[in-house]
Amino acid sequence: MRDTYRDRYFAPGYQPIVGRVVAPSGWYGIGVDIGINNDFTVIAAIDRNTRKQVFYWRFCPGSSKNWHKNYDAMEWTFRYFRTNLRVDCGGSGASIPSEMPRRGVGLDPWGAGEDEMKLNEYNKPIIMDNLASLIGGKHIELFDLAEIKDELRKVQRRAKASGRGFDIAAPKGKNEHDDIAIALGLACIGVQPRLVNTSTDTTPISVGVPSFWSEIEW
Repeated sequence: MRDTYRDRYFAPGYQPIVGRVVAPSGWYGIGVDIGINNDFTVIAAIDRNTRKQVFYWRFCPGSSKNWHKNYDAMEWTFRYFRTNLRVDCGGSGASIPSEMPRRGVGLDPWGAGEDEMKLNEYNKPIIMDNLASLIGGKHIELFDLAEIKDELRKVQRRAKASGRGFDIAAPKGKNEHDDIAIALGLACIGVQPRLVNTSTDTTPISVGVPSFWSEIEW
């Protein structure tokens, strides 16, 4: 069995910015979705200048005894790219805002909650809609990996039972995940679609379809 914890994917021929304490402001967007037990941890990096994905790391830490793998992966990523991380610190990630600074890892506040690093019913649709617009309009280039394509195609927009608003998540099922979508969404915060036709170009392609990316040509 391969050690998926060590599987890191870089863009072919990619050379990171080196020799700086911190990468130029806004150079990279790095999103992290934390997993434990049967869930995956996903780290994704976007070069905001070229609008291309340059890094992808997905692994399953397993039991809580392996939680250090999440800490180690985030620290490695921060030191490699010299860029603050955007991490979803909800759920099992509650210890991250205190542990990462102790390791010298910078975190960017971006969302809800006391530490401003949590998804909620208000910011998640905005983040996911922005990612859908970027992908649907071919404004960003993602890695050509089957697991990325498959998961993005499965993510669904579901109307709430109350009739007020909607949820965005993986379909119900033991082996369904939305970790990749969340990590990419966090990495792409602040990346806007390139305006070609302002009357149509910024319309989220996800509106009105069961899956965000089911109709996208890859």
